[in-house]
This record gives sequence, C-alpha cells and structure tokens, in this order.
Amino acid sequence: MSEQVKQEKKLTIQETMRQIELETEAKVIDGYKTGKIHLPTLSADGKTLEPIKNAEHQIYILKNIMAEGAKKFEATAGRPMTYSEMRSMYG
Repeated sequence: MSEQVKQEKKLTIQETMRQIELETEAKVIDGYKTGKIHLPTLSADGKTLEPIKNAEHQIYILKNIMAEGAKKFEATAGRPMTYSEMRSMYG
C-alpha cells in the first residue's frame, strides 16, 4: 500500500471518528433534554452525590450509543476500533 493511500485511509478514519463523536454527543445531549439520562445531584450537605435513579437503564442507553458508534466505525474502517481510538472518541 502506497504512503498516499495510507494517508487517505487515515484521514477517512479520522473523519469517521469525528462524525461518530459528534453524533454521540448529540444523542447524549438529547438524552439529558428528554430526561432519559440524568446527571447525579449533590446531597443536602453538598459533600456527596445522590444515587441516580434507574442507573442500570441509563447505563444501558449509554452503552447502546457507544455500540452504535463502534458498529459504524467498523463498517467504515473495516476493522474494530482500537482502545486508543475508543478513548479518543468516548473519553
């Protein structure tokens, strides 16, 4: 594979990662707006976080969002994303 082809493939993968990242961000924001995903709240003393209600369901939603991105990445790149790529997109 020539160096130019490698560079073009790298750019395509980076563009795909950015697109997936933006789509994922939009889905998470929508989840907050619609009430499907909740942020933890501070307790009355302001020192601890209150447990999130339906935490398992929220984890399920977030995992599905990430799994959709992984499938899209694999379809574009022709391989599963690396740990580094996953961390780059999802933190």
